[in-house]
Amino acid sequence: MVRHGGSFYHFRTVEQAAGFYRGLQEGKSVESCRQRWRPNLVRVAVGTAPGSERPARPERDATPRR
Repeated sequence: MVRHGGSFYHFRTVEQAAGFYRGLQEGKSVESCRQRWRPNLVRVAVGTAPGSERPARPERDATPRR
C-alpha cells in the first residue's frame, strides 16, 4: 500500500507498489503512475481541497429535531 496526497493505493505485489512510489519520487504525475502500475484499489481521501482551509459543507436547518 502506498499513501500519497492523503489517498491510499493498494497493489497486488511489492514490486508494483515500489514502481508506483519510485515514479512519484521521480516527479511523474499520479495519473501517469496509476496507468503504468495499475493499483487494484484506490481509497481517495475526503477532506480539505487544495488551496482551501475547509471543504464546502451543505447548509443545515437550524431547527432542532424532535
